[in-house]
Amino acid sequence: TDSKKHNAIEKALNILSIFSPHNHELSTNEISEILGYHRTTTIRTLLPLKAYGFLEQNKENKKYKLGASIAILSLSFHRSMQNELVQFAKPYLEKLRD
Repeated sequence: TDSKKHNAIEKALNILSIFSPHNHELSTNEISEILGYHRTTTIRTLLPLKAYGFLEQNKENKKYKLGASIAILSLSFHRSMQNELVQFAKPYLEKLRD
């Protein structure tokens, strides 16, 4: 079962990755074709990504794009990088100040 979970996670990450760098909307069939997944596998993987807000589905054309959860993670990452940069630079800035 660990292998199946791992494979499902890899598939979800592969799906998220194909929206980079421009976040163009993609249909289920387009996602399947790009990644070489069976359509049923793609649908099964898209459902939790949508439920957790990592993907959003356009109600009109049913295509997917990255969702708000990605932005929240990105903001968290950006903030952590700023904190690390501040901690790294602090001794140098204090030395310049003194």
